[in-house]
Amino acid sequence: MDPGVVALIAALASLIGGLVGALIAKSATLDAASINAKAPVVTKRYEAQLDAYKAFQSALDVLRHSLTANDFDRIVFKAADQAVHDNINVLSHLAPKDVAEIAEKIGWTCRKVRLRVQGGRSASTRARNAEWETWIQPQRKALNAAIRKNHA
Repeated sequence: MDPGVVALIAALASLIGGLVGALIAKSATLDAASINAKAPVVTKRYEAQLDAYKAFQSALDVLRHSLTANDFDRIVFKAADQAVHDNINVLSHLAPKDVAEIAEKIGWTCRKVRLRVQGGRSASTRARNAEWETWIQPQRKALNAAIRKNHA
């Protein structure tokens, strides 16, 4: 394939990934604004946190699907990784400190996994699934436990 076409596809995928992350963040912001107009401050913050958690979890779901897919596409995976990082920025402003720290740790782990996969160390579907199960899934469980603890 022509290198110019590959570069164009990569640029478009990066743009799409950024737009997806921005749309998710925008949706969470709009939901939070709607809630702000109707509820007391404590409820507003709680609802905004829940929206941020949902957006972050959705971004992780997209990342997992792109990482473990049989028809793996590095460009889609890179865009999914960027969406996770975009959502971390929103989450880190809304969530309690312990939750935000775990989310940031997940983000850096996702970035390390992406670099390993792009470096060719985890080329097979089985190896990419092992990357998810070994590195990201345990942190996701810790994140969910921290969220439950803070909202119990």
